[in-house]
Amino acid sequence: MRPDVSYRTCLTALASLAVLAGAARADERLVPVDPWADLTPAVESACAAPDSPACAQALDFLTARATAALLVLAERNDPQAAVLARLAGDSADPGLRAAAAAALATPFVAPEDTPLLAELADDPVPAVRAAALRSLASSQDPRAQLVARRARAFDDPGTPEASDTPDAAVAAASVGVPMPADAVYLYFSSAPGSGRYSYWTAQPPASVIAALRGKAKKGPLTPEEFRAQAEAATAAPDLEEGEMPSADDMARAMAMAEQMMKAMEGGQGGSPEDQAAAAQRAAGGMAVFDAGLADDYEEAELFGDARLFVVPVAGSSDAVVAVYRDLAVGGTGVTVHRAALDAP
Repeated sequence: MRPDVSYRTCLTALASLAVLAGAARADERLVPVDPWADLTPAVESACAAPDSPACAQALDFLTARATAALLVLAERNDPQAAVLARLAGDSADPGLRAAAAAALATPFVAPEDTPLLAELADDPVPAVRAAALRSLASSQDPRAQLVARRARAFDDPGTPEASDTPDAAVAAASVGVPMPADAVYLYFSSAPGSGRYSYWTAQPPASVIAALRGKAKKGPLTPEEFRAQAEAATAAPDLEEGEMPSADDMARAMAMAEQMMKAMEGGQGGSPEDQAAAAQRAAGGMAVFDAGLADDYEEAELFGDARLFVVPVAGSSDAVVAVYRDLAVGGTGVTVHRAALDAP
């Protein structure tokens, strides 16, 4: 998120937008004041005590009018929409931020607006992210397209409704694997409900990889190596029709089945997650991982030099940790795939 702008800056931006809101909708008589009135003096008077209910009410009114202005101007394809959206992008109100993100595509996204849209695309509020990503996807700027592709990199089942309720950032310390001290949670590329937690760090990939190397059961693996090992962990012997498995294949299969049965018996009485973790440990840490996970990290334009690790997590099944150069965001990316954490 952007740092908070000053009260005076917010007031000036909102007041300017509010005047246009009144002008745009004057013919609809939806604003119960003179549509051309400068509301700044009235708001300044109400906000002589910034924490007062009168100030909050005045600012809410201005915000509503500002949001209406952007929506109307964007609908009319008015170039002023983008000009005013740049003022509103830092608003504390999520509805106004979402309107600003949408208005930045009026009449088309200017390349100089890509950085602001990229910030709005990582907003804690899903509705703001959705609006920003739509604008980025419509841009002809290669940088904007890269951010939009990065947000679509994972094939998430279904698209949740774009809520106005902010998502909670997931602290890096809570994901159960070694993480850089400066790790910053990325809302736009995380899916907590699916157990995917994505972060940015200024540390070089080599430093993050070095910290994981001693804690991992497997890795660093290239995506190709990860896929091969995950497939091998669950592959049945390659037999011709009617051919029986060899004695060695049968022995390995029996030994694996026995290990997993003992692990499951040892986990009886525990949670399903505990039992799954026991089975995974018995299978050598790869059997329950989808080999297709490697596919996402083979997009070289998004994930540079990706390396994957299988890392044990206390009280849970193992995690896959991907470390890569984040070519859309910059810096180093770290994404943890694990059993979903309980919602805070």
